[in-house]
Amino acid sequence: MRRLFAVFISVLLGTVLVAAAAGVAEAATKGPCCGTTMLINKYKGTDSNPSTAKAPGQINVVSGKLANDRGTINGTYSSVQTVLSVSTGGTYEILNTTIYKLPKGTLTTSGPEVWAPGNRLVNTAPQVLAITGGTGLYAGSAGTATSVPNPQSIEVTFTFANK
Repeated sequence: MRRLFAVFISVLLGTVLVAAAAGVAEAATKGPCCGTTMLINKYKGTDSNPSTAKAPGQINVVSGKLANDRGTINGTYSSVQTVLSVSTGGTYEILNTTIYKLPKGTLTTSGPEVWAPGNRLVNTAPQVLAITGGTGLYAGSAGTATSVPNPQSIEVTFTFANK
């Protein structure tokens, strides 16, 4: 009876240890979670239509370098911007889909933004896009990407809602 009890306890402990190890491994492979934020600077890059008057349906492709909050270059981005509408004052709304290529994977975002003539992000309110996914460390990511312009770059704060 003692031998049977010892075998039972050994199997039970083994199962608990395997489950705990799997949980630790799963946690180590998941990306940022639950309100975690990450700030990057999106430096002004090349624009496929820099001086062209904007019109609904027009597509611009923009790409450039990314830096962390200390200014170290750590990736690139590419955006496809489709013009949705143009106001009489010249501001234009776009659908912006961006791929951020970072050292530990990629992040993708999508959503509307408002820009002014000269390809300047309008700073009347934060521009908030959805995090639509990612690869590597960011696989399965969800949340928001808030863009705020400054003279040399656009600061993007990613807030992750992953569970």
